[in-house]
Amino acid sequence: MKIRLGFISNSSSSSYIIGIGKIVNLAKLIDWADAHNIREISIARADGKDNIPDITGLANIMTTTHLKRIGSSVWQTVGYRGDHAYVIGAVNSEPKVSTKLDPNKDELYLIVEAGNNEGDTEFYDEATEEMNWDIDPEFFQGLGDQYNILKLLMEPGDILEDVEYRYGAERNG
Repeated sequence: MKIRLGFISNSSSSSYIIGIGKIVNLAKLIDWADAHNIREISIARADGKDNIPDITGLANIMTTTHLKRIGSSVWQTVGYRGDHAYVIGAVNSEPKVSTKLDPNKDELYLIVEAGNNEGDTEFYDEATEEMNWDIDPEFFQGLGDQYNILKLLMEPGDILEDVEYRYGAERNG
């Protein structure tokens, strides 16, 4: 029989970044993505049209979607209700960010839903024998595009406006 001493959990921990912002300059967003070797970005619109602008060179990195009205019976991580678009993080506390929108206007939004599943070991502090989910932006440096996308959310310049974002780490199950 094996006996494990120390931290044991049936749950797991994840770091995450969620964000949303209205794109005010799509050409600059494309240039920014190219300059930072971003492999994928998600762009959404709320006007119900089936077409997203066809930008040469963007199709290989752009995931497109339409913001759907959030209903009370279906759990969605991205959508809109009334005059706000939302992104909800897929961790236990379900952190949420939003931005004001007019669903009748032809506007594009950058959607960020980045989640990782590092497990508890990454966040367990042996000295205190407790979980420590207090992380800073530099935590994401080794996680592909996530660090650069977080920096864009933090300092959107003239690419985005009405940006809201959250990042952190916590239980995901």
